[in-house]
Amino acid sequence: MLNRIAWLIRYSFFLKRTLQLRCHWTAYADSSSRFEGANILAKNVEVLSSTLGKFSYLNYGSIVSNCNVGRFSCIGPKVIIGGLGRHPTSRRSTHRMFYSTAKDIWAGYCGAENYLESESVEIGCDVWIGARSIVLDGVRIGDGAIVAAGSVVTENVDPYAIVGGVPAKLIRRRFSPEVEMKLVNEAWWDLSDEDLKRAVQLGKFSMEIE
Repeated sequence: MLNRIAWLIRYSFFLKRTLQLRCHWTAYADSSSRFEGANILAKNVEVLSSTLGKFSYLNYGSIVSNCNVGRFSCIGPKVIIGGLGRHPTSRRSTHRMFYSTAKDIWAGYCGAENYLESESVEIGCDVWIGARSIVLDGVRIGDGAIVAAGSVVTENVDPYAIVGGVPAKLIRRRFSPEVEMKLVNEAWWDLSDEDLKRAVQLGKFSMEIE
């Protein structure tokens, strides 16, 4: 409760100072999370130890933990990204008590923390992650990639790839290799607000790319 109150106070200050964050009153972000601006956090969203690039948004019920999200990325409803933890599968036991000292109730059973439980997740720019997808710790999703709804992403995803399934596999590429290379090199997500609006006026975001 105290954490949520602290967040609401931070959000109020942020809103008054910049007018560049919109969030539902049930959303929450901890003090270590950062927002580049023009972000939206929908109902029951949680952001923990993460960064959100400009114009990126999280739809309702999504949880993002230990993750860096690029610009213009769209996170669908009830998506879980990072914070799920990992367990060793080649040891005698998968239980945390044998490799983590985080819980004092299990004190004395772990000689040292000798297993990396969590790795940060990297989400590129202009990424779309469909509803109810799960992205495991340590995964990298490239710019322009699409993750189909209900997928479980266990491995890195190349830029402009469309993946789906459990575990997620390549469905197809969005564009030809030549077009993908052009878009990656163009990096339109780094345009200034003025240049971006000019590109919109010229119709560059309303035409299909072949």
